[in-house]
Amino acid sequence: MRIEKRRLWFLIIPLFILPFALLAHGCGGTAPDAKNRVPTVQAQLDQAQQAAKAAQTAADQAAQVQKNIQDAIARLDSNGRNSDGSVKIGHPEISGVGTVTEVGETDTKNGDTTTHVFWFTFSERGGFVKKFEKVCPNQAIPVNSAVILNFHWHPYEDSGDPGCYQIDGYTVVK
Repeated sequence: MRIEKRRLWFLIIPLFILPFALLAHGCGGTAPDAKNRVPTVQAQLDQAQQAAKAAQTAADQAAQVQKNIQDAIARLDSNGRNSDGSVKIGHPEISGVGTVTEVGETDTKNGDTTTHVFWFTFSERGGFVKKFEKVCPNQAIPVNSAVILNFHWHPYEDSGDPGCYQIDGYTVVK
């Protein structure tokens, strides 16, 4: 019985490929490193040094943030503002260009005493509206003109009254 050459190739080729495939599969993979379940002293030292470096970096960042906050508070303070951003009492302020849109006087009675409180509303061109309620006596305020107001809050020291707005001046804008 004679085997044809074609069939012979089908038998010989797999015999040559099989050893190469077995060698590639057996030698190609690397065995994973066996981990020691008990940490060594050197590994613990390395982890402690890394943790110390991370803590130092965090401390440096916190110190920088604190310095930035202190600088911001100092800038506010030098600009006449409290640390919360509100204007310091008595610090001069300036308005934007606007007009006095409303003027009035309110009478309040406290027993037999009647108190007259002068007020006005100032509307800036940018849309901001401020009501100056309780304006100090003897103030001159231009009406029907575009102005820039200079003012400050004048506190009363000896009475229970909180104070009044003092108009320091104004500039008429054409």
